[in-house]
Amino acid sequence: NSSVDIEKSVAHGKKCGGVRRVSPSAANDKEHAFDDIVRSSLGPRAYSTLTTSAMDISNANEEATWESIGLSSMAELELRSQLEKRYSVILPSHYLQTCNTPSKLKQFVEAAQGRSLPIKLATLPSLDDMHLHPTVQTMMHCVGVIALLFLFAVPIVPAFEIGRLIHNADSAIHTFNVNGKWFAWMAFPFIVPVWMASFTALVLLAKWIIIGRYRDGTVRTTSIYYVRWWFVDRLLHTWEFFVGSYLLGTPLMNAFCVLMGSKVAMSASMDAFIREFDLVTVGNGSTINQPLRCRMFGPWDDAIGGSTMRFRSISVGDSASVKGMLCPGALVESGAKILNLSVVPEGGQVAANATVRGNPAFIDQSLNSETLSLSESTDGAPCTELKPSRTDVSLPKHSPQDDNVASQAALLGILKLLWLGLELYIFFAIFMVAQIAVEHVLPTNWRYERLLYWMLLFGFASSALVLTSVAIKWMLLGKKKPGKYRPSLFRKFADWAADYHFRLSLQGLFLLTCNSRLWNVVLMAHG
Repeated sequence: NSSVDIEKSVAHGKKCGGVRRVSPSAANDKEHAFDDIVRSSLGPRAYSTLTTSAMDISNANEEATWESIGLSSMAELELRSQLEKRYSVILPSHYLQTCNTPSKLKQFVEAAQGRSLPIKLATLPSLDDMHLHPTVQTMMHCVGVIALLFLFAVPIVPAFEIGRLIHNADSAIHTFNVNGKWFAWMAFPFIVPVWMASFTALVLLAKWIIIGRYRDGTVRTTSIYYVRWWFVDRLLHTWEFFVGSYLLGTPLMNAFCVLMGSKVAMSASMDAFIREFDLVTVGNGSTINQPLRCRMFGPWDDAIGGSTMRFRSISVGDSASVKGMLCPGALVESGAKILNLSVVPEGGQVAANATVRGNPAFIDQSLNSETLSLSESTDGAPCTELKPSRTDVSLPKHSPQDDNVASQAALLGILKLLWLGLELYIFFAIFMVAQIAVEHVLPTNWRYERLLYWMLLFGFASSALVLTSVAIKWMLLGKKKPGKYRPSLFRKFADWAADYHFRLSLQGLFLLTCNSRLWNVVLMAHG
């Protein structure tokens, strides 16, 4: 993690009330750990000038500051790294200025130490079937690639037939003439959605025929089961790129996950993809912002001529927030929060209403019980200050307010579906206008006329999509200002709609202009 991210994490901890004061027994368990870390970072000579005691920094000269000791910048980084790893605590970059003596730093670190996650790993059964020779497996992979291309192309047939039926219907097509060239406005632009729906149906069918239900267990990468998993995984990857990216955050994504075998509540916000669907459970009102992968590869084993892969279930309770990574076997109970850049290890158990950060993740108890926070004072004042608890860790009971939240989630889902239909017409209209504009300026009877046509069409459409994104942002959201955020139903929908259109309409332009001054202009236009 970068120092900026660490400082943000610590700043967040301060706002929430600091860090938890641990019991004396927990501090005694690590009585000499801090001294050993400081000794290894300073070196024997500098450590001997710090204290006359060979083991305890608590007896050190209180006037001996880090500056007087002569701590180097490399030793400072090493000290912070070792303390964060040993005590499960995140220190800001200015931690030595804030805690300017070793005794103050020890007082803060031992009070601020986090609690590692309990690990629960069950013994996995073997799912292996027939062993394959590497040559045979390579040939099967080649056949799988051809099959993937076939499944990708098959949905073109129903999309073409639907398009022809709509084109032949006089009530669905409106033609008009511009400078001697005819253009058609399609009242029902469903050709692309029909292809997406057909491809989605094939993915569903392939998963249930080839895999059936995913189960907890281990497989060798030289087995037929692994080839079956690989084929479905590549098919899902293709679906995510061409179809799934347009459904993220909508009820259609939840419905797809349920049809694929996962236990995902319709009120959950699925802003990331799932693999190994049958092993995933997501409760009501939870938010998923990171992909959920229920498989993990093991080390290479010469005895079997390959490695192994294990599958474990991932479960997320109600009203949980997952912004970090969950490894297979992770359990996140109701109300828990997995913060950005956090990694819950394999089999990690996150308690209800707990806040988790770090890699490997540990429980940040800053919102529970008595808390301590890092003081900004650099004088002789104490390095920690006590603050009262601000939250209750008990789980809330069902109330009428929960029904109101569920109804709002249903209304928000309906609004999102209606917006998807509007997006179809927006894109169709933009490309129609782009065609008219390009045909108007395109030279005639030129050998490379068609090549120039597609280049100009992409450029004009991309520019028009930027303008629509800017217009939607300012019309729905206006200028955002700092302050308390009160998420009404319309505000939630407006935030999602503006972000969705921005991501959808600018992804092509982003590939060509990322890290250029042009992209700066695009962001400035959005505020």
